[in-house]
Amino acid sequence: MYYNIKKLLILILFVLIFSTVIFAQTDNRLNGTWVFIQEGIELEFVFRNGSYDSVIDGTPVERGMYTTRDSILTLNSTHSHGNFYNEMFEFSRFESRWYSTNELTQALTPIFIEMGIPRELVDEFIKEVISESESQSFSYTIDVNTLILTNPSDRTMLVFTKRPG
Repeated sequence: MYYNIKKLLILILFVLIFSTVIFAQTDNRLNGTWVFIQEGIELEFVFRNGSYDSVIDGTPVERGMYTTRDSILTLNSTHSHGNFYNEMFEFSRFESRWYSTNELTQALTPIFIEMGIPRELVDEFIKEVISESESQSFSYTIDVNTLILTNPSDRTMLVFTKRPG
């Protein structure tokens, strides 16, 4: 009986992975570099057939995978860049490289505790800021060289322009 349950679980896992790979969609119109500028701050997304990078004012921020379906763009962050956190917190404790969410959590926790921030607040920050940023969804529309992302929770719209090239 154990063998049959194990076979069934492997089959279910295979079906889940297969359907995720086969049915995950990307909108090829997103491929390229898209720029949003507000109050002198430049946010850039680079989309490449299911993967993306985000950059703020020339500093890499995050990278991950994306899917599109029914005019919904879902970004699944897999890594954050150390340079972004060095600039954000005005220190230089991170190497100039990509950190997985787990690596970032392990690196930030002792830094915050060393700064005197209570463990409960550190854990709350990690949960709310880092863990929740792992997956974000937006409604989107593309009209030639304009990409509009709309946050479904507050209806905030960001209008991006496609960079030539």
